[in-house]
Amino acid sequence: MPWFLILIVTFISAFLIYSKRYTSDRKFFGIYFVQFYYLVIAAPIVGLCLINIGLDIVKNPEVININIPTDSLLSLYFLSILVGVIGTAVHSVSTSQVEALKRHIFLRAYSYNEEIHGPVSHEMLYLATVAVILLNGLLAVNHPNLVPFEPVIPFYTGAMLGLFLGLSVILSTHVGLALIATFFSALILLNVVTIFSLRLDNHPNLVFDLTVLIFMFCTILLSVLLYFKSKKATKIMIKIIFPKGHPIHETFSVF
Repeated sequence: MPWFLILIVTFISAFLIYSKRYTSDRKFFGIYFVQFYYLVIAAPIVGLCLINIGLDIVKNPEVININIPTDSLLSLYFLSILVGVIGTAVHSVSTSQVEALKRHIFLRAYSYNEEIHGPVSHEMLYLATVAVILLNGLLAVNHPNLVPFEPVIPFYTGAMLGLFLGLSVILSTHVGLALIATFFSALILLNVVTIFSLRLDNHPNLVFDLTVLIFMFCTILLSVLLYFKSKKATKIMIKIIFPKGHPIHETFSVF
């Protein structure tokens, strides 16, 4: 449980600090403060928390519900964490380049860098996040808690984290792949719960993961519905995300 609390606090702090990306020119070791926080503080803490959460799950006795070896699930879980950390590094470097090139937005280098900053790093980070949540849930299916745990706590913490992750995806303006990935991942875990008639009080990690995916999906879906329903609402959201405007990201990338 302490690892979950540290993880949630780190995610929320990273989300709140993101709002300073256009107002803070402070640097640490040549890196802008926001990117320094993501790369040097948030990413290692999140990676460490996720690794320990996965290891704690597999310490529970194995019950074969899903016929997938624990070693395979754990390897994919660690790989997804690694991809997420790499995505964070790519995002921090490319965003620092944006700051350096923001006075030269018509240079080809700016456009190339924005392709790396925009679709590539964001999609790497959020798809890896969804994969980590899904694989964590699948690990928990085969390693239930021996002592029943009240599912209300993981539900509410999962709902809070899912909301913040969904808002983070919206802030990136690249929502299409994350929307699809969260939908199918949530569907997989829901089917697993239904097919194997799992007791939720023995699977708090699964409750947490499923809740995160559902709230993350619903938050992103709301932004997509607003995008198709009201161009005015979309312009307002983009204005909030980019208060000083942006030469490339002028709307959401849905498909």
